Amino acid sequence: METILIVESNTMMRLFLANYLENDHSVKAVKSPADALEWLEGNEVALILADYQIKNSKEYQELSQLKKQADLNTTPMIILTDNDKSEQRIHALELGVSDSISKPFSPVELSLRVNVALKSGQLRTRFQKVA
Repeated sequence: METILIVESNTMMRLFLANYLENDHSVKAVKSPADALEWLEGNEVALILADYQIKNSKEYQELSQLKKQADLNTTPMIILTDNDKSEQRIHALELGVSDSISKPFSPVELSLRVNVALKSGQLRTRFQKVA
């Protein structure tokens, strides 16, 4: 079963995401990008689902580092942004994420986007192994 790493500072949202996604996936939920970096040292992950971090903050830099580390494994990342702010989506895309979802979101939309990102990551991994 593929592992999804959730990086979410809000406890209630982190629990909701973990409970919702663990029906179909193995899930690891942490509260900060620093915790995610530490966990990734000994573990593999198929997808990272992370809360938006304010650009130029320490957490944003850690999220950027997380994305760079995950790129070594062609791991897709989805960012959860606040209230459909285009500025946050732009910052997420600059970070190199696969997708962004605005809060509040439909759980069905979340599932669909997660599944698309996982398939995309699998394809990238296969192409990389062939090249």
